[in-house]
Amino acid sequence: MFTGYFNAYYFVALLASAGCGYLALSKLREAQKEKKRRANASKCKDKNIRALIVGAGFSGIATALKLKELGIPFEIVERSADVGGTWNDNQYPGCQCDIPSYLYSLSSYPTPKAGWSKHFSDQPEILDYIKEVVSQFGLRQFMSFGTTLTSCCWDTKNGKWTITTTKDGIDTTRSFTLVFAATGPLNVPFVPEFEGKELFKGASMHTALWDKTVNLKDKKVTVVGSAASAIQLIPFVADLAKEMHVFQRTPNWLAPKFDVTYYSWVRFALAYIPFLQTALRFGIFLRQEIAVKLLMRGGTAADKIQKDVIHFIKSSNPTIDSEKLIPTYKMGCKRILMSNTFFPALNKPHVHLNTDGIDRFTETGLITKKGDVIDTDVVIWATGFDIRSTFKGAFTCIGPDGTKLTEYLKENSDAFLGASFSKFPNLFTMLGPNTGLGHNSVVYMCEAQLLHIEQLLERLVNSPEGTSITVNSKTVEDYNTEIQNELKDYVWNGCSSWYRNENGKIDSLYPGTAYSFQRRCQKPVNWSQYTVKTGAGSKL
Repeated sequence: MFTGYFNAYYFVALLASAGCGYLALSKLREAQKEKKRRANASKCKDKNIRALIVGAGFSGIATALKLKELGIPFEIVERSADVGGTWNDNQYPGCQCDIPSYLYSLSSYPTPKAGWSKHFSDQPEILDYIKEVVSQFGLRQFMSFGTTLTSCCWDTKNGKWTITTTKDGIDTTRSFTLVFAATGPLNVPFVPEFEGKELFKGASMHTALWDKTVNLKDKKVTVVGSAASAIQLIPFVADLAKEMHVFQRTPNWLAPKFDVTYYSWVRFALAYIPFLQTALRFGIFLRQEIAVKLLMRGGTAADKIQKDVIHFIKSSNPTIDSEKLIPTYKMGCKRILMSNTFFPALNKPHVHLNTDGIDRFTETGLITKKGDVIDTDVVIWATGFDIRSTFKGAFTCIGPDGTKLTEYLKENSDAFLGASFSKFPNLFTMLGPNTGLGHNSVVYMCEAQLLHIEQLLERLVNSPEGTSITVNSKTVEDYNTEIQNELKDYVWNGCSSWYRNENGKIDSLYPGTAYSFQRRCQKPVNWSQYTVKTGAGSKL
């Protein structure tokens, strides 16, 4: 008995020692960061170095935290009325993240104070978390809401960006050394064109522009789309609507969702014991990384998983011809969806799956390509986003040689590490080309990009004069060739999807694991890949 007590005491003491060691090491690191921050802040003041961050979603906030850590002054402009980015825009019923909560969060603040309530968090909880991060790190004071970037022109003489923003109809022009485009890919809702769409007199809304004043109770509702947002929305709408039509263009691979609600004591432990957070985060990360190896390259394991999902689809749809719900392309070629509630909703007697397609709209509804007339009170567009519209005419961006970013991207949609375009100094795009994932957290990818950008910023701050840093065209070209060659081995080549641009090129996804991207980003910068100039324009 004594031995048992001794062992328990020893274990508790060991645990306490580990915790104290962890805290001591954390404090030492914080002291070192604070020393660097103060030194950099002084240099930035002397050189008048300032950064502009466009967007206050996850990538914008991650960028702000990195700049704050480095002591670089910054401002954030956000077109919406509050923080959150896509999690502020998308407020439709059922909106949820399909990446586990403890992974879809910032590494410097992985969990809210109350802990994550579920394995997969709902939109309100994610938005509250983002607001908590902003409050915790005092970022709101640097933000201007309802503000739109309208032009961004490089001033060669001063080595800075001349920025014009608009708020309440008033234009303001200022200079910034650095610009970070952190608008993300999911910010321009896509609504397909149909004949007579403007004639429809009922309510119509996109999931990203949800109108909470529209009453769906006992209404005839039509949902156009059956992918990521639709499978979350439809179960909620089905409980309200009198009649519901779901228009599906292409079936999706839909698997069961392993979702759990955490007990309060689990939430407390994970919120206040840092190394438990780290262990859980690493475990989830490792599981997600294995997924890309098993599914995205095909093989025996992928075939077995696909068969299991086919069985799930067939067994979950007793009233629907399951062949309408089984894709003809390989699993993983498009984003794999997860839901435990979509199929039960789809099989309700007042819910109708339509695969005929829409021919045209009328004042009271629509007519299918088969000629069926469907009267409806509300049309909901669950049709996703135009992910390549971020730089298409949203604002004018002109580089040192007069090249417009819109024209540059028409010919070349590539960026080094998804962050840097040639011909555009000191301009970084967060989660740019080929940084998307089909299996893991894009928040992780954004923080990985910042590991590389941090090295560039340190050079800019600590060089004798203020500098401009531009990635070389050959660097971008070589990197893109490498990425495209790696993509050839993946299942994404086997179908048409939003992963591809209009020329068929996969310009949205990164090939391989998220960790391999981080390793790429954290390597010491090869300065031969960049052109570094002083404010006067001469090369360093």
